[in-house]
Amino acid sequence: MRVPRLRPTLARATAAFAALFLSLTLPPPSAGAASGPDSLVVRTDRGWVRGAAVRDGGRVFQGIPFAAPPTGELRWRPPRPAARWSGVRNATAPAHPCPQLPLTLLPDGGPVLPGESNRTGSTVEDCLYLNVWTPPRGSGRPAPVLVWLHGGANAYGAGSDYDGAALAARGVVVVTVNYRLGALGFMAHPALSAESADHASGDYGLMDQQAALRWARRNVGAFGGDRNRVTLGGQSAGSADTCLHIASPTAKGLFHRAIQQSGACAGGGGLTPLTLDAAERKGSDFAASVGCADPTTAAGCLRAVPTTDLIRATGPGTASLWAPNTGPRVLPRPPHTAWAEERVNAVPTLSGNTHDEYRYFTALYMDLLGGGPLTPDSYVALIRLQYGDRAAAVLDTYPASAYPSPNLAYSAVGTD
Repeated sequence: MRVPRLRPTLARATAAFAALFLSLTLPPPSAGAASGPDSLVVRTDRGWVRGAAVRDGGRVFQGIPFAAPPTGELRWRPPRPAARWSGVRNATAPAHPCPQLPLTLLPDGGPVLPGESNRTGSTVEDCLYLNVWTPPRGSGRPAPVLVWLHGGANAYGAGSDYDGAALAARGVVVVTVNYRLGALGFMAHPALSAESADHASGDYGLMDQQAALRWARRNVGAFGGDRNRVTLGGQSAGSADTCLHIASPTAKGLFHRAIQQSGACAGGGGLTPLTLDAAERKGSDFAASVGCADPTTAAGCLRAVPTTDLIRATGPGTASLWAPNTGPRVLPRPPHTAWAEERVNAVPTLSGNTHDEYRYFTALYMDLLGGGPLTPDSYVALIRLQYGDRAAAVLDTYPASAYPSPNLAYSAVGTD
């Protein structure tokens, strides 16, 4: 039987459709064997990324955007979706940390924390990126996932300060996250609240963290992870933020377990959430300090302030100004209220602290910045100053004589 030839116009249309279909369904030519479980090229929902091999047969993908750059008009707004890209994006180097001052307070000019971000600081607002470490080839079953939030008082640090290779070698997909810090991540202000659909502001860093969790839910399967076995964890401020996500209605379903390491969100301290009113008052004071005192023009004025001026105005020692606040949809009520009303994301939670947690702070605040180690007398005076009518019970439980030095006694108090 003779098959009739397609008319030229129909043939051209058919060929064009076929080409379009193939361009949408096939990997780019440079992707190679991208579909394999151990490929260095992986397809995300925004485009292809190329990672690198690491020890023990794992892989690392660094600097993957999970949200649009929060710059210009997007400064002090909830994170927006990242743009799609064509071709294969190089994901073999970390992105810049979010804006922060370097923490170089040691006599030799070195950082007081071990992360690279603490040595360099950053002025780059295009910083909403994450890093993924994958296990070596396994049984084929999707691996559990750990999404890790760095510490640093919500004013310092970066996801790239952590190396997830060792945990990945034990069978975990590890995701470390950047999020907006300091004023850029946590400032509330009446002018910013007026722009918002929920008439609130602040907590942009928490919104970034949830955007990263949503990225993991959409994409972690492509890296060998199980989207239904996601643990959210963090240390210090990252731990307190993890606690806040347990209390956040907008985090529902984004993680299934939690690890809080050296930080809570409902027990007092610098990272306990403020009310929106209190946060807006502090934000107004900060705005005035950078030349944006007029409330009618404050939003535009603040978005025009150079990044360097913002982080200088934040300064070391003012990190507690940037505690999260209640009011935005991400945190509509105080955490202790959420627990009391049983309005939390009830997930299995591991809570603890790093070993000898407070020795670092004793060395920093007593030895380095406080003029020298504590004496038995100055230890007693400091405990009385800090603990008031509870001081006698603290000193009875932690007498300086029971420790090799008053510094170690004070460190034990702080750790416990």
